[in-house]
Order: sequence, then structure tokens, then C-alpha cells
Amino acid sequence: MLTEDRLQEMERTLQFFVEERLARKERKYKKACCAIVSICAALLFFVIYAAIATTFNQKSPAVASAAVPQVIFASCVLTGIIWYNLEPCCRPQTK
Repeated sequence: MLTEDRLQEMERTLQFFVEERLARKERKYKKACCAIVSICAALLFFVIYAAIATTFNQKSPAVASAAVPQVIFASCVLTGIIWYNLEPCCRPQTK
């Protein structure tokens, strides 16, 4: 016959395994989410880069070639800001 203590111990053990399984699923979801968002951010970088470079190139090809480092930097900054603000699942969780 099961005692009250044994039942409580079994309940705690079961609860531990359920919580651990949920935590594993959540970590797996976060990894997948972060991978998808990172890929989208990389694609977004090229879209922003192309838009800025095209704008510079229409004004003057000489200016466009001289401004390549600034265009890359601006694209990185804009992509990073958008990525960070739109997707909290990739951020480290603070407790």
C-alpha cells in the first residue's frame, strides 16, 4: 500500500520530469526561432544594403564607390536594430 509520503514523492518526481520536458521543448523552440530570425536578418541586411547602395549610385557613381564602408555599416546597424527589437526570443533571458 502506498503511503502519503510515497505519493508526494512520486508526485514531485513526475512534476520534475514534466517541467524538464517543457524546458527542453522551450529551448528547442528558442534555437529554431533564433535561427529563422537570423536568416531573415541576413536577408534583410542585403535588402537594406542594396537599397542604400542603389540610392547612392543614382546620385553619383564616384560617391557610391567611396561610401561602401559607410553603407555596409549603416546596413549592419539598421539590421541589428530591427532584429533586436522585433525578436525577443533570440535575446538572452535574464532571471
